[in-house]
Amino acid sequence: MFCTKCGKEIDNNAVMCPNCGCATSYRDFRQNDTMAELQEQNLVSSISNLGTLSLIFAFIIPIVSIILAIVGFSKISSSKSMIKTNSGKYAIDKSKSKMTAGIIISVVGFVIVVIPVIIVTIFMIANS
Repeated sequence: MFCTKCGKEIDNNAVMCPNCGCATSYRDFRQNDTMAELQEQNLVSSISNLGTLSLIFAFIIPIVSIILAIVGFSKISSSKSMIKTNSGKYAIDKSKSKMTAGIIISVVGFVIVVIPVIIVTIFMIANS
């Protein structure tokens, strides 16, 4: 790489020219890499939180669990290209598992509650 001010050859990783002190463009590239890493970490963290909340709400309020899982899966599908690290991909896979479990538990819990209510209602109507 060459300095844009004095034209001397400098190290490719140099942040500034050792000859004239002019800042290089390397710093901008590194700053962009850091921003991309932070964006990926924030995205993975928010998706992971959705997975955990979906699993927790499956036992408390099943419909909230299903909504959180749908939002989480939507977020994953819209941001697949942003997740590049293996740790990020692993965290997303774990979140998918949590969201899937949240949906299954919610549906099973809903069926366990609704079917007895329907049976009792039919029984009460038949006996009236």
